[in-house]
Amino acid sequence: MSGITVFEPGDFVLIELPDGETRVFKLEKNKETMTKYGVVRHNDVIGKPQGSIIKTTAGHTVAIFKPTLFDLQLNYCERITQVIYPKDSAYIVEYAGVRSGDKVFEAGVGSGFLTMLLACRVAPGGIVYGFDINPKALEVTMQNVRLTGCEQNVVLFNHDIKNGIPVADASAGFLDVPDPWGVLDHAWKALAPGGKLVIFVPTVNQVVRVAKSLKTSGFGLIRIVEIMNREYEVNPDAIRPISVQVVHTGYIVFARKIVI
Repeated sequence: MSGITVFEPGDFVLIELPDGETRVFKLEKNKETMTKYGVVRHNDVIGKPQGSIIKTTAGHTVAIFKPTLFDLQLNYCERITQVIYPKDSAYIVEYAGVRSGDKVFEAGVGSGFLTMLLACRVAPGGIVYGFDINPKALEVTMQNVRLTGCEQNVVLFNHDIKNGIPVADASAGFLDVPDPWGVLDHAWKALAPGGKLVIFVPTVNQVVRVAKSLKTSGFGLIRIVEIMNREYEVNPDAIRPISVQVVHTGYIVFARKIVI
């Protein structure tokens, strides 16, 4: 994920097709990637700086760029669960004040989209402890985290946090589990005084129960947020919202540990 001067074999490349659609793939010598506008030859990308224009075998122009972390997540990463989309994860990590060197925990890592961002943020000296009851989720999460180059900052456990969270003095904790109200006592114990707890749930019913439980579980500064992101078609003659897009994804509940 480090800066590059020209594309080399093994680099990821994001291409923008003539209609604005994007694709991400890994460059390999003599390999080809099929698109609806013709074949993109990897050898035509290798050696070129990002921002260059190349042509497909059908003669269509394609722009090439280095993908961001979010580009990788939306266009390349494997998913085996519903994911926390960039619009939510970026807000979550920033609002929680996660910084380099922090120790944090995440329960319900799923496909690892939030884990990827947390790993990049706590690097180089911090650590993300991730928990999931599904071994496949842990496998996919680490596979995706490796794309960031920050896998050394992540430790994953096949563990049900209903039996406790084996972490102490964490600066922040993140819960994406079906019944977070049932593990608030464990989360409280795992956090440092004043530590931040972030809970992601998809329904209002869960939000209500979480909010009530937080108030009786040693947490304050409770905030509830829903992030709305509306993307528009880039057409100078007809600017309008994209017809089909992800709008509602979930509710984000923030709280801070109170020491009585």
